[in-house]
Amino acid sequence: HLPSLLKIKELDSKAYTGYLFENDTEIKASEALRNKLTAIHPRYNLVTQELVDKMHTNGMKVAVWTVPHRKQYEDLEAAGVDICISNKYFGGNHAIR
Repeated sequence: HLPSLLKIKELDSKAYTGYLFENDTEIKASEALRNKLTAIHPRYNLVTQELVDKMHTNGMKVAVWTVPHRKQYEDLEAAGVDICISNKYFGGNHAIR
């Protein structure tokens, strides 16, 4: 909820603000950039290399959620995603940055 994130930034300009979304990727990413949030938190299947590069170029992190399979996890890691959340354990120590 963008208004809530903006209120948090107003109260503490150094607070981590991550914009969680599962649709309207371009709109939400643009809102995050315009408002200088810390990160975007899109559903894993919305992420592209172009999106990751754009966010990183602008100093933002990308944290994805609900990654269902190891292959998607590995693809997201290769794309440079900063944080990957899943309901499954893929074995080993697979922390991303």
